[in-house]
Amino acid sequence: MQLDVLDVNKSYGKESILHHIEFSVGSGEIVGLVGESGCGKSTLLKHMKTPLTPHGKRKGEILFDGKNLHEMTGREQSQRIGYVLQNPDNQIVTDKVWHELAFGLESLGYKSAEIRIRVAEMASYFGIQDWFYKNVAELLNHLFEKKNISKAALAKQSGMSEIYLHQIFAGRRNPSRNRLLCLCYGLDASVEETQELLKRCGKAQLYPKLKRDAIIYYGLLHKLDLFEINDKLFDENEETLF
Repeated sequence: MQLDVLDVNKSYGKESILHHIEFSVGSGEIVGLVGESGCGKSTLLKHMKTPLTPHGKRKGEILFDGKNLHEMTGREQSQRIGYVLQNPDNQIVTDKVWHELAFGLESLGYKSAEIRIRVAEMASYFGIQDWFYKNVAELLNHLFEKKNISKAALAKQSGMSEIYLHQIFAGRRNPSRNRLLCLCYGLDASVEETQELLKRCGKAQLYPKLKRDAIIYYGLLHKLDLFEINDKLFDENEETLF
């Protein structure tokens, strides 16, 4: 695999974002793209995946194994080029682990037998076969049963209505990462329980090197309530949990 970025320039109207960017990445290389917020890192990376390319005027070429990206079919790009969004929650499209693993293969038109084999191999490799068919509701109910709290109290401490909470526990709603974190605060969950729940629900675990995640992690560690942590997030100009 070889990626070649050749004299790429990008502008939005009169505003120039990328200036004569040129580099190559060879097979097996790991490359970090570093820069201050707003300098164009995401803009550049989105050019590596044609459907994500931002609007605007672009000059230069990007080659993948010597082939211009614009000459590759959507299927080729889907099979060979992966892209993880800044917020992985935006890429979760199903409510069960096995279906999330199968979704990409289904979209590419693989036969059911092939999908089952590949998904089973992936689940075994990552050691997730024990909760393969569990959904969010089952995992939350398991954690809820460990805590000495009523659902009415949980709704209040999580900043949710009892109706919405009931829908989550009944499996009729698939909560976002923020909602799961609210529930963890409401359940007085430990950092370890929170990380495990996020992982098993297919959400990004807390990453303390990110400022917002560090604040949320701190709140769990020091047993702050949800409203206290929301105040801290607001004071630091970070997105609140609700």
